[in-house]
Amino acid sequence: MRQTSKNVSPFSNEARNAYVIDHITDALLNLLRDKPVGDISIRELCDLAMIGRASFYRNFESKEDILRRYIKGMDRGSRQKGKQTVKRMARPAVCAL
Repeated sequence: MRQTSKNVSPFSNEARNAYVIDHITDALLNLLRDKPVGDISIRELCDLAMIGRASFYRNFESKEDILRRYIKGMDRGSRQKGKQTVKRMARPAVCAL
């Protein structure tokens, strides 16, 4: 198939994967409000995220992988916030010297 602006996504591969990861994660978190992870199918997850199964398996091996990545991201975010808080607290102390 010849590539034209009509059949080529404007997203880079990296942006497309980020889009898929965000939508799958949001879909899983929404489904977890109503049922345990074991009762959620990959098909149900993909349908809610509006992505194909191939996109799911390109980014994750299982539903548990989604949770692992989400928790790692939360942990990374809280560590970054902690570093910023320490810097803010240190600034007035340095200025007082």
